[in-house]
Amino acid sequence: MTREERIRLREALLYIADCMVAVNDMQEMHNCNDCGIKNRCAYAPKVGTPVRWNCPLWQGKKEER
Repeated sequence: MTREERIRLREALLYIADCMVAVNDMQEMHNCNDCGIKNRCAYAPKVGTPVRWNCPLWQGKKEER
């Protein structure tokens, strides 16, 4: 394996690792799917459109008694 091939392989592996970190971070963020006000929120997405990640308006679901 030449030096250039090793450099390209290293860059590809670092890119994959960065992508895995980004996906993990996104999975831990709140989004519209687990928001407590998604039925009342003016910014809630319509069916088939992307949800908002890490929205500043996000609220936890209230427990009903």
